[in-house]
Amino acid sequence: MRVKRVRRLFAISIISLGTWFGYTAYSVHANASIYSEKNSDVIAVLGASSIGNELSPVFKERLNHVFYLFSKGIVNKLLLTGGVRPEASESESHIAKLYLLDICVPDSVIYIDQMSQNTFENLQYAKKEMKKYQFHSALIVSDPLI
Repeated sequence: MRVKRVRRLFAISIISLGTWFGYTAYSVHANASIYSEKNSDVIAVLGASSIGNELSPVFKERLNHVFYLFSKGIVNKLLLTGGVRPEASESESHIAKLYLLDICVPDSVIYIDQMSQNTFENLQYAKKEMKKYQFHSALIVSDPLI
């Protein structure tokens, strides 16, 4: 009797986990196709792991997209997020700033958060920086999933 109950609870748990995973995957896929180039006060670029003091390929592509949007005049302020990783001596956002400076983005339009360590914190600190500099709207740049 006890074994049967344990199996039933296990089956319910597996079904619940599968349902949650399926819903999450669907939700991410459905929302990943939403793309906007709406004029905004700032672009908030979510940090991505750096390799030592070098940009990861993922982060570099985010920054290339930011440069494209900046060049089109969609925004004129950039907010870079990402703190210092244990294997690096510079923050992700500082490394990103150097990259953007190298491709001729003016220093005066770049704002950085050097504290965040994950996506949730990227968004939290971006919100604080936006409030500090009185930015009211933002385009969020991360990775496409489709």
